[in-house]
Amino acid sequence: MLCNKSERLLFKKYRSKIHVLKGNNMENAHIKGNIFGLITILLWSSLALFTVLSGAIPPFQLLTISFFIASFIGIFMLKKQKRV
Repeated sequence: MLCNKSERLLFKKYRSKIHVLKGNNMENAHIKGNIFGLITILLWSSLALFTVLSGAIPPFQLLTISFFIASFIGIFMLKKQKRV
């Protein structure tokens, strides 16, 4: 139950968007969230393996390489979505 006037106004403002989230879209969002969670766990669990395999690379050089790869992937994804 909505308690105060501000909550009622917010509900009226976003009522149409609330209906969009019901049904099949909500199930897809949960599945997508679970997949992202599993990928995160896999990446985090492989962190120790990647640290050992990096060998004698200096820490700041490894950091620079990591940021370069992440930036390249980000720019590629933005171009794919035609935002850049």
